[in-house]
Amino acid sequence: MKKISQIFIFCNWKTYFLSTKNAISMIDKIKTQKNKVVIGIAPTSLHIESIKNKLKRKSMLCGAQYISENTGGANTGETTKEQIKKEKIDFVIVGHNERRKMGDNINKQIKNTVSVKIMPILCIGESKGESAQTTLKKQLKEALKGVSTKDCSGVVFAYEPVKFIGKKNPMKTIEINSRMKTIKKILKDNYKITNPVVLYGGSVNETNAVDILQNGNCNGLLIGRASTNPVAFNKILKCISINK
Repeated sequence: MKKISQIFIFCNWKTYFLSTKNAISMIDKIKTQKNKVVIGIAPTSLHIESIKNKLKRKSMLCGAQYISENTGGANTGETTKEQIKKEKIDFVIVGHNERRKMGDNINKQIKNTVSVKIMPILCIGESKGESAQTTLKKQLKEALKGVSTKDCSGVVFAYEPVKFIGKKNPMKTIEINSRMKTIKKILKDNYKITNPVVLYGGSVNETNAVDILQNGNCNGLLIGRASTNPVAFNKILKCISINK
């Protein structure tokens, strides 16, 4: 059985937890493993202040689900780069399909994130019927336009094929492997990124996580709903620990 090397587990909690109390309860139930697994949690912005120190005490990263393309104070309902920097957030999720549909300016969001020295997790992925090669290349070109090679090398990439988000089963690992090769080649050829961190996201759960990591040619996972279930999430972490 193929061993899993250094991996990254990032969790998008979306708006699953209605209260700070419930979010904190989930963190308390996470059983971190003594191995080289980087875990990052992105709660809703309302909960960040209350839980970020608890995450850090458990050696987990705290992220934001959104950063505004705008700057300054007169931006009702937004979360700006100045606020993100002030909160000492570790990473920001940018370009998730649920945000792309709202018309986010992903390029400006990436630039705002790297400008305050915070790690972006850039989500990319084709929709049903689209050419993966064409779509991925276009999404990367649009998102990274005008971003320096140095800043590009600090971006974490998350491949999330749209038709597999929130479904019962993920993409087959042979297909994930192929997409990872495509993404890494595009990044090497066009952005001089030779060792990118590329995650897979899309219907990841406790029954398929290890298979994806072992056979999908990815560096980690971006997990949604399963990361809010303590039994499921701890099983994922335990299985990863056993197979490292």
